[in-house]
Amino acid sequence: MSESPISRAPSASALPPGYRRARIGRAIVVAEPAALPFVEAAIAEFGTVYDHAACHPESEAIEGRSTVFVVPGPGTERWLVRRLTHGGLLAPLTRDRFLRFGRPRPFNELWLSHRFRELKIATPRVVAAAVYPSGPVYRGEVAREYIAEGDDLAACLFANDRFT
Repeated sequence: MSESPISRAPSASALPPGYRRARIGRAIVVAEPAALPFVEAAIAEFGTVYDHAACHPESEAIEGRSTVFVVPGPGTERWLVRRLTHGGLLAPLTRDRFLRFGRPRPFNELWLSHRFRELKIATPRVVAAAVYPSGPVYRGEVAREYIAEGDDLAACLFANDRFT
């Protein structure tokens, strides 16, 4: 039986500089070293980083296509924690489950964020990405630095006052 893409991705040698891989319970996590104790505690107590953020007494919920949470991270940092979800016509069926095929989306997001930052493209830093495998599917989460005054791409493109 061959290894699934999740069990072999990403290897320690394939990580962006400054990140570490860890197996925490059933979760596969890639995170900055300072974030790992926070992520370990969250998963140990609540099962996922997202569930920890949803229950955190200082969390701030932000509604959109799905709910994201802003929570205190280590030190004075604030993180935006998001569970990955599908969009489109199949979203009601697939919700937050992704097939275990190729590199998991949370790890792709981490790599893209890292690469954009190398290219000097303003992008929030991914502090942790987690994958929770279950049979042929997985759930994924991303924790990023929270930028309070930031706009998302859709807000920039579709704001009414931008083009008048």
